[in-house]
Amino acid sequence: ASLAQQLHIILRDQTALYYHLPPVEAYDKPVFRRVPILMRDGKTELHATLATPGGPVQRRPTILVRTPYGSNGQDPIATLYLERRFNYIVQDTRGRFDSGGDFFPIQDERQDGADTVEWIKKQPFSDGRIGVHGISYMGMCALAAAGSGDPGVVSAVPTLASSEIFSVAFPAEGAVALELLAMWTWLITEMGKKSHRAGFFVMEAALRTKFYIGWTVEKTVKQACLALPLKNMDKALVGTQVAYIR
Repeated sequence: ASLAQQLHIILRDQTALYYHLPPVEAYDKPVFRRVPILMRDGKTELHATLATPGGPVQRRPTILVRTPYGSNGQDPIATLYLERRFNYIVQDTRGRFDSGGDFFPIQDERQDGADTVEWIKKQPFSDGRIGVHGISYMGMCALAAAGSGDPGVVSAVPTLASSEIFSVAFPAEGAVALELLAMWTWLITEMGKKSHRAGFFVMEAALRTKFYIGWTVEKTVKQACLALPLKNMDKALVGTQVAYIR
């Protein structure tokens, strides 16, 4: 097995042990496919990787993850749910990768999350019960979907995520957390260029942040934060205009 496959297996098995998950159920090889999900405006499609247990289509609960880091691939966490007869969906948020529209952090996540939940409920593989989860920004997407009030969302497990973005982005009496904004903007831009697989979006983010900060990113971020006027921070950071900074 390749290193990626070995890491996939280790992550899956160790997570199952840590959380005392119920035993694996026997099932056929799962099916992964890309699906477009139409939003309420009738024209914007957000694309996702849908994974379902193999064999005849049956109505089952579905786990939804919404991410700006790339959904085109096999998420190792999906295996944990598929082995226990859940469906699993990882969706590119608006304006990211294959999804239409323009990306603006947080702004559309409640509405798009609600539209995605509604779409899932209407599918032949869904029993109407949906769980949302995610880490960091994905956790905020989970909170946004849960906060839509749809009764189909029966569980939410956000990790390292805030329900109040203002206090994160403006921690000191309205002052912008520039270094955090710059680092995240750099990271999401780099992921947009190089990552197209859901399977390692968490690992990839962690590794890139750890290694690149020590080499070039720390310097880049500091220089960008000193750019004047501040609206030019985006060009100093990633070489182009970023709408949510401006």
